[in-house]
Amino acid sequence: MIATIGACQIIFYHESSPVPEPCTIVFLGFGLAGITVLARRRKRG
Repeated sequence: MIATIGACQIIFYHESSPVPEPCTIVFLGFGLAGITVLARRRKRG
């Protein structure tokens, strides 16, 4: 996850894009997926 963040930052710095929207969306997706997985594991446990 940390490596992915670094890669996205490097990519967007090279493109000189002020708003890294795709990476932000991807990270929000990963965050939501992680929260749901943790919630399901807690319910099962």
